[in-house]
Amino acid sequence: MRTIGTNFFENWNEFSIQKPDEKILDHLEIVQNQTKINGDLKHKNKKSVIKIFALFLTHNYGSAIYELCNFLKYLEHVELRLYDVMVLDANDITNKIKKNELRHNVTLSSKVEFKIENKSFEIYFTRIHTYIIILDFIEEFLGLEEILKLEENLKVSYTYESLQKLSNNLSRQIYNYLKTLLPSSHLQNFSTAISNKILSNKKSQNTEITSEDITDEFIINFWINSKNLINEQEIKTFTLAADICLNYKRSVRLNNIYNLEYKDHINNEDSLTFVTNDNIDDFLNQVTDDNEDNISKFFDYLESLNKQKINILKKNELNEIKNIVKYQETSFELPLTILRILIFGSIQNKIVEATRRKNNTSKNKILNDDYSNQYYNQVRVYNDFLLNVNHLKNIIFYRLWSVNARYSTEFIRDFLSDKELKIFNTHLNSIRGNIDRLNTLNDVKNNQPFSRTNNVFSMNNEIYEDNIESFLEKIKIFLKEQNNFDTFNKFLKETKKSSNNFRRSGVNFDLNNPENTKILINSYRSLNGIKEFMFKYLNELELKVKNLKNQFSEDKEIFFNNFKKLYFEKE
Repeated sequence: MRTIGTNFFENWNEFSIQKPDEKILDHLEIVQNQTKINGDLKHKNKKSVIKIFALFLTHNYGSAIYELCNFLKYLEHVELRLYDVMVLDANDITNKIKKNELRHNVTLSSKVEFKIENKSFEIYFTRIHTYIIILDFIEEFLGLEEILKLEENLKVSYTYESLQKLSNNLSRQIYNYLKTLLPSSHLQNFSTAISNKILSNKKSQNTEITSEDITDEFIINFWINSKNLINEQEIKTFTLAADICLNYKRSVRLNNIYNLEYKDHINNEDSLTFVTNDNIDDFLNQVTDDNEDNISKFFDYLESLNKQKINILKKNELNEIKNIVKYQETSFELPLTILRILIFGSIQNKIVEATRRKNNTSKNKILNDDYSNQYYNQVRVYNDFLLNVNHLKNIIFYRLWSVNARYSTEFIRDFLSDKELKIFNTHLNSIRGNIDRLNTLNDVKNNQPFSRTNNVFSMNNEIYEDNIESFLEKIKIFLKEQNNFDTFNKFLKETKKSSNNFRRSGVNFDLNNPENTKILINSYRSLNGIKEFMFKYLNELELKVKNLKNQFSEDKEIFFNNFKKLYFEKE
Protein backbone atom coordinates (compact mmCIF):
# COMPACT_ATOMS: atom_id res chain seq x y z
CA MET A 1 0.00 0.00 0.00
CA ARG A 2 1.62 3.22 -1.13
CA THR A 3 2.11 5.78 1.65
CA ILE A 4 3.43 8.60 -0.52
CA GLY A 5 0.59 11.06 -1.17
CA THR A 6 -0.86 11.65 -4.61
CA ASN A 7 -0.14 15.35 -4.16
CA PHE A 8 3.61 14.64 -4.19
CA PHE A 9 4.02 16.55 -7.46
CA GLU A 10 1.77 19.52 -6.59
CA ASN A 11 4.65 21.94 -5.92
CA TRP A 12 6.84 20.78 -8.82
CA ASN A 13 6.81 23.52 -11.44
CA GLU A 14 8.10 20.99 -13.98
CA PHE A 15 4.74 19.23 -13.83
CA SER A 16 2.39 22.20 -13.77
CA ILE A 17 0.89 21.23 -17.14
CA GLN A 18 0.38 17.54 -16.44
CA LYS A 19 1.24 15.27 -13.51
CA PRO A 20 3.36 12.10 -13.97
CA ASP A 21 1.82 8.65 -13.96
CA GLU A 22 1.34 7.55 -10.34
CA LYS A 23 3.22 4.33 -11.11
CA ILE A 24 6.43 6.35 -10.79
CA LEU A 25 5.66 6.84 -7.09
CA ASP A 26 5.60 3.06 -6.60
CA HIS A 27 9.24 2.97 -7.74
CA LEU A 28 10.14 5.72 -5.27
CA GLU A 29 8.49 3.93 -2.36
CA ILE A 30 10.22 0.63 -3.14
CA VAL A 31 13.66 2.27 -3.30
CA GLN A 32 13.02 4.18 -0.07
CA ASN A 33 12.17 0.88 1.65
CA GLN A 34 15.08 -1.16 0.26
CA THR A 35 16.84 -3.25 2.89
CA LYS A 36 20.33 -4.66 3.30
CA ILE A 37 21.19 -8.34 3.50
CA ASN A 38 20.59 -8.23 7.28
CA GLY A 39 17.16 -6.64 6.89
CA ASP A 40 18.14 -3.11 8.01
CA LEU A 41 16.93 -0.12 6.01
CA LYS A 42 19.40 0.59 3.21
CA HIS A 43 18.76 4.32 2.67
CA LYS A 44 18.15 6.07 5.98
CA ASN A 45 18.19 9.58 4.47
CA LYS A 46 14.92 9.81 2.53
CA LYS A 47 15.71 13.29 1.24
CA SER A 48 18.75 11.89 -0.57
CA VAL A 49 16.51 9.32 -2.24
CA ILE A 50 14.10 12.06 -3.35
CA LYS A 51 16.98 14.11 -4.75
CA ILE A 52 18.11 11.22 -6.91
CA PHE A 53 14.48 10.62 -7.85
CA ALA A 54 14.38 14.25 -8.99
CA LEU A 55 17.34 13.63 -11.28
CA PHE A 56 15.35 10.97 -13.12
CA LEU A 57 12.12 12.96 -13.20
CA THR A 58 13.84 16.04 -14.65
CA HIS A 59 16.07 14.06 -17.05
CA ASN A 60 19.31 15.25 -15.46
CA TYR A 61 20.69 11.76 -14.85
CA GLY A 62 23.23 11.56 -17.69
CA SER A 63 26.15 12.79 -15.62
CA ALA A 64 25.16 10.63 -12.63
CA ILE A 65 24.89 7.48 -14.77
CA TYR A 66 28.35 8.14 -16.17
CA GLU A 67 29.76 8.53 -12.65
CA LEU A 68 28.04 5.31 -11.60
CA CYS A 69 29.61 3.37 -14.49
CA ASN A 70 33.05 4.58 -13.48
CA PHE A 71 32.37 3.62 -9.88
CA LEU A 72 31.19 0.13 -10.83
CA LYS A 73 34.23 -0.32 -13.07
CA TYR A 74 36.41 0.64 -10.12
CA LEU A 75 34.65 -1.97 -7.93
CA GLU A 76 35.40 -4.60 -10.55
CA HIS A 77 39.02 -3.43 -10.59
CA VAL A 78 39.31 -3.99 -6.82
CA GLU A 79 37.37 -7.28 -7.09
CA LEU A 80 34.16 -6.20 -5.36
CA ARG A 81 31.13 -7.88 -6.92
CA LEU A 82 28.04 -6.00 -8.05
CA TYR A 83 26.00 -8.29 -5.78
CA ASP A 84 27.77 -6.75 -2.77
CA VAL A 85 26.71 -3.31 -3.90
CA MET A 86 23.08 -4.39 -4.19
CA VAL A 87 22.77 -5.90 -0.67
CA LEU A 88 24.93 -3.49 1.37
CA ASP A 89 24.58 0.18 2.22
CA ALA A 90 27.00 3.00 1.44
CA ASN A 91 28.86 2.72 4.77
CA ASP A 92 29.44 -1.00 4.30
CA ILE A 93 30.79 -0.50 0.79
CA THR A 94 32.95 2.45 1.86
CA ASN A 95 34.52 0.37 4.62
CA LYS A 96 35.32 -2.43 2.16
CA ILE A 97 36.97 0.09 -0.21
CA LYS A 98 38.98 1.67 2.61
CA LYS A 99 40.26 -1.72 3.77
CA ASN A 100 41.37 -2.47 0.22
CA GLU A 101 43.06 0.95 -0.07
CA LEU A 102 44.95 0.43 3.19
CA ARG A 103 46.56 -2.68 1.74
CA HIS A 104 48.25 -0.49 -0.86
CA ASN A 105 48.56 2.92 0.84
CA VAL A 106 49.81 4.03 4.22
CA THR A 107 47.19 6.78 4.56
CA LEU A 108 43.67 7.36 3.31
CA SER A 109 42.22 10.49 1.74
CA SER A 110 38.59 11.46 1.16
CA LYS A 111 38.64 9.84 -2.28
CA VAL A 112 40.13 7.15 -4.46
CA GLU A 113 41.48 7.61 -7.95
CA PHE A 114 40.69 5.28 -10.82
CA LYS A 115 42.40 5.35 -14.22
CA ILE A 116 41.33 3.91 -17.53
CA GLU A 117 43.60 4.58 -20.50
CA ASN A 118 44.75 8.19 -20.10
CA LYS A 119 41.63 9.28 -18.19
CA SER A 120 41.62 9.68 -14.43
CA PHE A 121 38.43 9.58 -12.32
CA GLU A 122 38.07 10.67 -8.72
CA ILE A 123 35.58 8.75 -6.60
CA TYR A 124 34.70 10.56 -3.37
CA PHE A 125 33.51 8.45 -0.46
CA THR A 126 30.72 10.95 0.20
CA ARG A 127 29.25 10.20 -3.26
CA ILE A 128 28.98 6.46 -2.76
CA HIS A 129 25.53 6.69 -1.15
CA THR A 130 24.39 8.50 -4.32
CA TYR A 131 25.66 5.70 -6.57
CA ILE A 132 23.89 3.07 -4.47
CA ILE A 133 20.57 4.93 -4.71
CA ILE A 134 20.98 5.39 -8.47
CA LEU A 135 21.65 1.69 -8.91
CA ASP A 136 18.51 0.79 -6.94
CA PHE A 137 16.43 3.08 -9.16
CA ILE A 138 17.94 1.49 -12.28
CA GLU A 139 16.97 -1.94 -10.99
CA GLU A 140 13.44 -0.61 -10.35
CA PHE A 141 13.12 0.94 -13.81
CA LEU A 142 14.85 -1.75 -15.91
CA GLY A 143 14.78 -4.92 -13.79
CA LEU A 144 17.43 -7.20 -12.30
CA GLU A 145 18.27 -8.75 -15.67
CA GLU A 146 19.57 -5.43 -16.95
CA ILE A 147 21.71 -5.05 -13.83
CA LEU A 148 23.28 -8.46 -14.54
CA LYS A 149 23.85 -7.44 -18.18
CA LEU A 150 25.45 -4.23 -16.94
CA GLU A 151 27.92 -6.24 -14.86
CA GLU A 152 28.82 -8.40 -17.87
CA ASN A 153 29.25 -5.34 -20.11
CA LEU A 154 31.50 -3.68 -17.54
CA LYS A 155 33.80 -6.69 -17.62
CA VAL A 156 34.47 -6.19 -21.34
CA SER A 157 34.74 -2.38 -21.19
CA TYR A 158 38.45 -1.71 -21.24
CA THR A 159 38.57 1.73 -22.83
CA TYR A 160 37.29 5.18 -22.03
CA GLU A 161 35.19 5.12 -25.21
CA SER A 162 33.54 1.76 -24.38
CA LEU A 163 32.68 2.96 -20.86
CA GLN A 164 31.22 6.12 -22.32
CA LYS A 165 29.07 4.13 -24.75
CA LEU A 166 27.90 1.87 -21.96
CA SER A 167 26.83 4.91 -19.94
CA ASN A 168 24.94 6.49 -22.85
CA ASN A 169 23.21 3.21 -23.68
CA LEU A 170 22.06 2.90 -20.06
CA SER A 171 20.75 6.49 -20.15
CA ARG A 172 18.90 5.70 -23.36
CA GLN A 173 17.23 2.65 -21.79
CA ILE A 174 16.11 4.70 -18.79
CA TYR A 175 14.77 7.40 -21.09
CA ASN A 176 12.77 4.88 -23.12
CA TYR A 177 11.20 3.55 -19.94
CA LEU A 178 10.43 6.92 -18.32
CA LYS A 179 9.03 8.60 -21.43
CA THR A 180 5.75 6.70 -21.03
CA LEU A 181 5.38 7.83 -17.41
CA LEU A 182 6.63 11.40 -17.37
CA PRO A 183 4.92 14.37 -19.02
CA SER A 184 8.27 16.13 -19.11
CA SER A 185 9.38 13.48 -21.60
CA HIS A 186 6.15 13.83 -23.54
CA LEU A 187 6.77 17.58 -23.78
CA GLN A 188 10.38 17.28 -24.96
CA ASN A 189 9.31 18.06 -28.52
CA PHE A 190 7.95 21.38 -27.31
CA SER A 191 11.24 22.24 -25.63
CA THR A 192 13.19 21.35 -28.79
CA ALA A 193 10.82 23.40 -30.94
CA ILE A 194 11.18 26.43 -28.65
CA SER A 195 14.98 26.28 -28.64
CA ASN A 196 15.12 25.77 -32.42
CA LYS A 197 12.83 28.74 -32.97
CA ILE A 198 14.87 30.95 -30.67
CA LEU A 199 18.08 30.04 -32.51
CA SER A 200 16.49 30.65 -35.91
CA ASN A 201 15.39 34.10 -34.74
CA LYS A 202 18.91 35.10 -33.74
CA LYS A 203 20.62 37.15 -36.41
CA SER A 204 24.06 36.98 -34.85
CA GLN A 205 26.29 33.92 -34.54
CA ASN A 206 25.58 33.82 -30.80
CA THR A 207 23.84 30.52 -30.07
CA GLU A 208 23.42 31.04 -26.33
CA ILE A 209 19.77 30.84 -25.25
CA THR A 210 18.69 33.05 -22.36
CA SER A 211 15.39 33.53 -20.57
CA GLU A 212 15.11 36.96 -22.23
CA ASP A 213 14.60 35.20 -25.57
CA ILE A 214 11.08 34.27 -24.44
CA THR A 215 9.15 37.49 -25.07
CA ASP A 216 5.47 38.42 -25.38
CA GLU A 217 5.68 38.27 -29.15
CA PHE A 218 7.67 35.04 -29.18
CA ILE A 219 4.92 33.32 -27.18
CA ILE A 220 2.05 34.43 -29.41
CA ASN A 221 3.98 33.51 -32.57
CA PHE A 222 4.88 30.12 -31.09
CA TRP A 223 1.18 29.45 -30.51
CA ILE A 224 0.15 30.51 -34.03
CA ASN A 225 2.95 28.55 -35.76
CA SER A 226 3.08 25.54 -33.43
CA LYS A 227 1.88 23.09 -36.09
CA ASN A 228 4.84 23.93 -38.32
CA LEU A 229 7.28 23.95 -35.42
CA ILE A 230 6.39 20.68 -33.68
CA ASN A 231 5.97 18.10 -36.44
CA GLU A 232 2.24 18.59 -37.04
CA GLN A 233 1.54 18.61 -33.28
CA GLU A 234 -0.58 21.75 -33.06
CA ILE A 235 -1.07 23.51 -29.75
CA LYS A 236 -4.66 24.69 -29.87
CA THR A 237 -5.04 26.84 -26.78
CA PHE A 238 -3.03 29.99 -26.25
CA THR A 239 -2.91 29.34 -22.51
CA LEU A 240 -1.15 25.99 -23.03
CA ALA A 241 1.33 27.52 -25.47
CA ALA A 242 2.05 30.30 -22.98
CA ASP A 243 2.44 27.82 -20.10
CA ILE A 244 4.94 25.77 -22.09
CA CYS A 245 6.97 28.85 -23.03
CA LEU A 246 6.89 30.26 -19.49
CA ASN A 247 8.03 26.92 -18.05
CA TYR A 248 10.83 26.86 -20.62
CA LYS A 249 11.77 30.43 -19.66
CA ARG A 250 12.01 29.40 -16.02
CA SER A 251 14.12 26.34 -16.89
CA VAL A 252 16.59 28.43 -18.88
CA ARG A 253 16.84 30.90 -16.02
CA LEU A 254 17.63 28.05 -13.59
CA ASN A 255 20.11 26.74 -16.14
CA ASN A 256 21.94 30.07 -16.12
CA ILE A 257 21.92 30.22 -12.32
CA TYR A 258 23.22 26.68 -11.80
CA ASN A 259 25.45 26.40 -14.90
CA LEU A 260 23.54 23.48 -16.38
CA GLU A 261 24.51 22.44 -19.90
CA TYR A 262 21.60 21.92 -22.28
CA LYS A 263 22.78 18.98 -24.35
CA ASP A 264 21.12 15.85 -25.63
CA HIS A 265 22.62 13.26 -23.31
CA ILE A 266 20.57 10.53 -24.94
CA ASN A 267 21.94 10.88 -28.45
CA ASN A 268 25.17 12.77 -27.89
CA GLU A 269 27.94 10.55 -26.58
CA ASP A 270 30.15 13.53 -25.80
CA SER A 271 27.62 15.01 -23.41
CA LEU A 272 28.52 13.95 -19.90
CA THR A 273 27.80 16.86 -17.58
CA PHE A 274 24.42 18.44 -16.95
CA VAL A 275 24.83 19.71 -13.41
CA THR A 276 28.22 20.43 -11.87
CA ASN A 277 29.08 18.55 -8.69
CA ASP A 278 29.51 21.86 -6.88
CA ASN A 279 25.93 22.93 -7.69
CA ILE A 280 24.03 19.65 -7.66
CA ASP A 281 22.63 19.90 -4.12
CA ASP A 282 21.62 23.54 -4.47
CA PHE A 283 19.90 22.86 -7.78
CA LEU A 284 18.03 19.81 -6.53
CA ASN A 285 16.86 21.68 -3.45
CA GLN A 286 15.03 23.97 -5.88
CA VAL A 287 13.02 20.92 -6.92
CA THR A 288 12.67 18.94 -3.70
CA ASP A 289 12.11 21.67 -1.14
CA ASP A 290 8.65 23.13 -0.64
CA ASN A 291 9.51 26.76 -1.31
CA GLU A 292 6.39 28.62 -2.31
CA ASP A 293 6.82 32.31 -2.93
CA ASN A 294 5.21 34.90 -0.70
CA ILE A 295 2.37 36.04 -2.94
CA SER A 296 1.03 32.51 -3.22
CA LYS A 297 1.13 32.22 0.56
CA PHE A 298 -0.78 35.48 0.92
CA PHE A 299 -3.39 34.36 -1.58
CA ASP A 300 -3.65 30.86 -0.12
CA TYR A 301 -4.16 32.27 3.37
CA LEU A 302 -7.02 34.54 2.31
CA GLU A 303 -8.54 31.74 0.24
CA SER A 304 -8.37 29.39 3.24
CA LEU A 305 -10.23 31.99 5.32
CA ASN A 306 -12.85 32.28 2.60
CA LYS A 307 -13.39 28.52 2.72
CA GLN A 308 -13.98 28.93 6.47
CA LYS A 309 -16.65 31.55 5.65
CA ILE A 310 -14.36 34.38 6.81
CA ASN A 311 -14.64 36.76 3.87
CA ILE A 312 -11.74 39.15 4.21
CA LEU A 313 -11.78 38.84 0.41
CA LYS A 314 -14.92 37.50 -1.23
CA LYS A 315 -14.82 34.56 -3.61
CA ASN A 316 -15.28 36.72 -6.72
CA GLU A 317 -12.41 38.99 -5.59
CA LEU A 318 -10.15 35.97 -5.10
CA ASN A 319 -11.11 34.66 -8.53
CA GLU A 320 -10.15 38.00 -10.10
CA ILE A 321 -6.54 37.65 -8.98
CA LYS A 322 -6.18 33.85 -8.98
CA ASN A 323 -4.71 33.63 -12.48
CA ILE A 324 -2.34 36.54 -12.08
CA VAL A 325 -1.03 34.98 -8.86
CA LYS A 326 -0.43 31.74 -10.77
CA TYR A 327 1.80 33.57 -13.25
CA GLN A 328 3.48 35.87 -10.75
CA GLU A 329 6.99 34.62 -11.52
CA THR A 330 6.96 36.23 -14.98
CA SER A 331 4.18 38.78 -14.57
CA PHE A 332 6.59 41.71 -14.22
CA GLU A 333 8.71 40.62 -17.19
CA LEU A 334 5.81 39.73 -19.51
CA PRO A 335 2.75 41.63 -18.28
CA LEU A 336 1.18 41.64 -21.75
CA THR A 337 1.30 37.84 -22.00
CA ILE A 338 -0.48 37.62 -18.64
CA LEU A 339 -3.17 40.01 -19.90
CA ARG A 340 -3.50 37.96 -23.11
CA ILE A 341 -3.97 34.77 -21.07
CA LEU A 342 -6.61 36.43 -18.89
CA ILE A 343 -8.62 37.94 -21.75
CA PHE A 344 -8.12 35.80 -24.84
CA GLY A 345 -7.58 32.62 -22.84
CA SER A 346 -11.02 33.17 -21.31
CA ILE A 347 -12.60 33.86 -24.71
CA GLN A 348 -11.00 30.74 -26.19
CA ASN A 349 -12.29 28.63 -23.30
CA LYS A 350 -15.83 29.71 -24.23
CA ILE A 351 -15.20 28.81 -27.88
CA VAL A 352 -13.81 25.40 -26.89
CA GLU A 353 -16.86 24.72 -24.73
CA ALA A 354 -19.23 25.75 -27.55
CA THR A 355 -17.28 23.50 -29.94
CA ARG A 356 -17.50 20.60 -27.52
CA ARG A 357 -21.27 21.06 -27.33
CA LYS A 358 -21.43 21.45 -31.13
CA ASN A 359 -23.14 24.78 -30.63
CA ASN A 360 -22.11 26.75 -33.72
CA THR A 361 -24.59 29.53 -32.95
CA SER A 362 -22.90 30.23 -29.63
CA LYS A 363 -19.45 29.90 -31.22
CA ASN A 364 -20.32 32.40 -33.96
CA LYS A 365 -21.73 34.80 -31.40
CA ILE A 366 -18.51 34.70 -29.36
CA LEU A 367 -16.36 35.31 -32.43
CA ASN A 368 -18.58 38.20 -33.58
CA ASP A 369 -19.15 39.91 -30.25
CA ASP A 370 -18.08 43.52 -30.02
CA TYR A 371 -15.05 43.54 -27.74
CA SER A 372 -14.05 47.18 -27.52
CA ASN A 373 -11.16 47.35 -25.06
CA GLN A 374 -11.00 44.34 -22.75
CA TYR A 375 -7.45 45.18 -21.64
CA TYR A 376 -8.60 48.52 -20.23
CA ASN A 377 -11.59 46.85 -18.56
CA GLN A 378 -9.33 44.28 -16.87
CA VAL A 379 -6.96 46.97 -15.63
CA ARG A 380 -9.94 48.88 -14.25
CA VAL A 381 -11.02 45.74 -12.38
CA TYR A 382 -7.56 45.51 -10.84
CA ASN A 383 -7.54 49.17 -9.88
CA ASP A 384 -10.93 48.77 -8.20
CA PHE A 385 -9.56 45.71 -6.44
CA LEU A 386 -6.61 47.75 -5.14
CA LEU A 387 -8.96 50.42 -3.79
CA ASN A 388 -10.94 47.74 -1.98
CA VAL A 389 -7.78 46.17 -0.55
CA ASN A 390 -6.66 49.57 0.70
CA HIS A 391 -10.06 50.11 2.33
CA LEU A 392 -9.86 46.74 4.08
CA LYS A 393 -6.34 47.49 5.31
CA ASN A 394 -7.53 50.80 6.76
CA ILE A 395 -10.39 49.13 8.62
CA ILE A 396 -8.22 46.34 10.04
CA PHE A 397 -5.52 48.77 11.18
CA TYR A 398 -8.04 51.08 12.81
CA ARG A 399 -9.67 48.22 14.72
CA LEU A 400 -6.28 46.99 15.93
CA TRP A 401 -5.19 50.49 16.87
CA SER A 402 -8.41 51.42 18.65
CA VAL A 403 -8.11 48.57 21.16
CA ASN A 404 -4.36 48.93 21.76
CA ALA A 405 -3.55 45.71 19.93
CA ARG A 406 0.21 45.59 20.20
CA TYR A 407 0.75 44.50 16.60
CA SER A 408 -0.90 47.62 15.22
CA THR A 409 2.40 49.45 15.71
CA GLU A 410 3.92 47.18 13.09
CA PHE A 411 1.66 48.75 10.44
CA ILE A 412 1.62 52.39 11.52
CA ARG A 413 4.18 53.45 8.94
CA ASP A 414 1.65 52.81 6.16
CA PHE A 415 -0.38 55.76 7.45
CA LEU A 416 2.22 58.44 8.17
CA SER A 417 3.34 61.16 5.80
CA ASP A 418 7.08 61.56 5.13
CA LYS A 419 7.24 64.45 7.60
CA GLU A 420 5.37 62.47 10.27
CA LEU A 421 7.54 59.45 9.68
CA LYS A 422 10.70 61.44 10.32
CA ILE A 423 9.33 62.76 13.61
CA PHE A 424 8.12 59.29 14.54
CA ASN A 425 11.55 57.75 13.98
CA THR A 426 13.23 60.41 16.10
CA HIS A 427 10.75 59.84 18.91
CA LEU A 428 11.32 56.09 18.89
CA ASN A 429 15.01 56.60 19.56
CA SER A 430 14.28 59.02 22.36
CA ILE A 431 12.02 56.61 24.29
CA ARG A 432 13.87 53.40 23.80
CA GLY A 433 15.06 53.30 27.43
CA ASN A 434 16.17 49.78 28.32
CA ILE A 435 14.72 48.29 25.13
CA ASP A 436 17.75 47.43 23.05
CA ARG A 437 17.73 47.51 19.27
CA LEU A 438 14.53 49.51 19.13
CA ASN A 439 15.65 50.93 15.81
CA THR A 440 14.77 47.53 14.30
CA LEU A 441 11.32 49.05 13.97
CA ASN A 442 12.71 51.40 11.33
CA ASP A 443 13.41 48.42 9.08
CA VAL A 444 10.08 46.62 9.45
CA LYS A 445 8.72 45.46 6.11
CA ASN A 446 5.18 44.31 5.58
CA ASN A 447 5.80 42.02 2.62
CA GLN A 448 7.02 39.01 4.59
CA PRO A 449 4.41 36.31 5.19
CA PHE A 450 3.46 35.75 8.81
CA SER A 451 7.02 35.90 10.11
CA ARG A 452 7.67 36.56 13.78
CA THR A 453 10.73 38.55 12.73
CA ASN A 454 8.28 40.85 10.98
CA ASN A 455 6.79 41.80 14.35
CA VAL A 456 8.33 44.88 15.95
CA PHE A 457 7.94 43.28 19.36
CA SER A 458 9.79 40.05 18.66
CA MET A 459 13.23 41.61 18.00
CA ASN A 460 15.14 38.47 18.95
CA ASN A 461 13.22 38.36 22.27
CA GLU A 462 14.88 41.56 23.42
CA ILE A 463 11.59 43.38 24.05
CA TYR A 464 9.87 41.59 26.86
CA GLU A 465 6.19 41.13 27.52
CA ASP A 466 6.01 43.66 30.38
CA ASN A 467 7.51 46.38 28.16
CA ILE A 468 5.07 46.02 25.29
CA GLU A 469 1.96 47.69 26.70
CA SER A 470 3.97 50.54 28.19
CA PHE A 471 5.83 51.08 24.95
CA LEU A 472 2.67 51.10 22.85
CA GLU A 473 0.95 53.49 25.24
CA LYS A 474 3.86 55.93 25.02
CA ILE A 475 3.65 55.91 21.23
CA LYS A 476 -0.10 56.50 21.24
CA ILE A 477 0.14 59.37 23.74
CA PHE A 478 2.89 60.91 21.66
CA LEU A 479 0.85 60.69 18.46
CA LYS A 480 -2.23 62.20 20.11
CA GLU A 481 -0.20 65.13 21.40
CA GLN A 482 1.29 65.96 18.00
CA ASN A 483 -0.31 69.02 16.43
CA ASN A 484 1.64 68.43 13.24
CA PHE A 485 0.41 64.86 12.72
CA ASP A 486 -2.52 66.04 10.63
CA THR A 487 -2.35 63.23 8.08
CA PHE A 488 -2.48 60.44 10.63
CA ASN A 489 -5.14 62.07 12.82
CA LYS A 490 -7.29 62.84 9.80
CA PHE A 491 -6.96 59.22 8.71
CA LEU A 492 -8.12 58.00 12.14
CA LYS A 493 -11.10 60.34 12.12
CA GLU A 494 -12.23 59.34 8.62
CA THR A 495 -11.63 55.65 9.13
CA LYS A 496 -13.62 55.64 12.38
CA LYS A 497 -16.77 56.46 10.40
CA SER A 498 -16.20 53.82 7.72
CA SER A 499 -15.15 51.29 10.36
CA ASN A 500 -18.42 51.70 12.28
CA ASN A 501 -20.36 51.00 9.08
CA PHE A 502 -18.18 48.11 7.94
CA ARG A 503 -19.74 44.65 7.79
CA ARG A 504 -18.19 41.58 6.23
CA SER A 505 -19.47 38.03 6.55
CA GLY A 506 -17.47 35.94 8.99
CA VAL A 507 -15.07 38.71 10.03
CA ASN A 508 -15.02 39.05 13.82
CA PHE A 509 -13.51 42.17 15.38
CA ASP A 510 -13.70 40.89 18.95
CA LEU A 511 -10.04 41.45 19.77
CA ASN A 512 -10.37 39.99 23.24
CA ASN A 513 -10.14 36.71 21.34
CA PRO A 514 -6.46 36.02 20.46
CA GLU A 515 -7.46 33.92 17.43
CA ASN A 516 -9.41 36.83 15.94
CA THR A 517 -6.44 39.13 16.50
CA LYS A 518 -4.13 36.66 14.77
CA ILE A 519 -6.49 36.40 11.78
CA LEU A 520 -6.66 40.19 11.41
CA ILE A 521 -2.89 40.60 11.65
CA ASN A 522 -2.17 37.90 9.07
CA SER A 523 -4.97 39.22 6.87
CA TYR A 524 -3.42 42.69 6.92
CA ARG A 525 -0.02 41.29 5.95
CA SER A 526 -1.62 39.22 3.16
CA LEU A 527 -3.61 42.16 1.80
CA ASN A 528 -0.53 44.34 1.88
CA GLY A 529 1.61 41.76 0.08
CA ILE A 530 -0.99 41.26 -2.65
CA LYS A 531 -1.46 45.01 -2.98
CA GLU A 532 2.27 45.57 -3.50
CA PHE A 533 2.39 42.80 -6.08
CA MET A 534 -0.66 44.04 -8.03
CA PHE A 535 0.55 47.62 -7.92
CA LYS A 536 3.92 46.62 -9.35
CA TYR A 537 2.27 44.51 -12.05
CA LEU A 538 0.10 47.43 -13.20
CA ASN A 539 3.14 49.72 -13.22
CA GLU A 540 5.11 47.26 -15.35
CA LEU A 541 2.14 46.89 -17.71
CA GLU A 542 1.91 50.65 -18.09
CA LEU A 543 5.64 50.89 -18.84
CA LYS A 544 5.60 48.11 -21.43
CA VAL A 545 2.21 48.73 -23.09
CA LYS A 546 1.88 52.40 -23.93
CA ASN A 547 -1.63 52.28 -25.37
CA LEU A 548 -4.01 49.59 -24.10
CA LYS A 549 -6.70 50.40 -26.66
CA ASN A 550 -4.41 50.10 -29.67
CA GLN A 551 -2.73 46.99 -28.26
CA PHE A 552 -6.08 45.27 -27.73
CA SER A 553 -7.23 46.15 -31.28
CA GLU A 554 -4.05 44.62 -32.74
CA ASP A 555 -4.23 41.55 -30.54
CA LYS A 556 -7.93 41.02 -31.21
CA GLU A 557 -7.29 40.76 -34.94
CA ILE A 558 -4.42 38.31 -34.44
CA PHE A 559 -6.24 36.11 -31.94
CA PHE A 560 -9.59 36.01 -33.71
CA ASN A 561 -8.00 35.19 -37.05
CA ASN A 562 -6.31 32.22 -35.43
CA PHE A 563 -9.49 31.22 -33.58
CA LYS A 564 -11.34 31.09 -36.91
CA LYS A 565 -8.56 29.00 -38.43
CA LEU A 566 -8.63 26.58 -35.49
CA TYR A 567 -12.37 26.19 -35.08
CA PHE A 568 -13.94 26.85 -38.48
CA GLU A 569 -11.60 25.97 -41.32
CA LYS A 570 -11.54 22.28 -40.35
CA GLU A 571 -15.33 21.92 -40.21
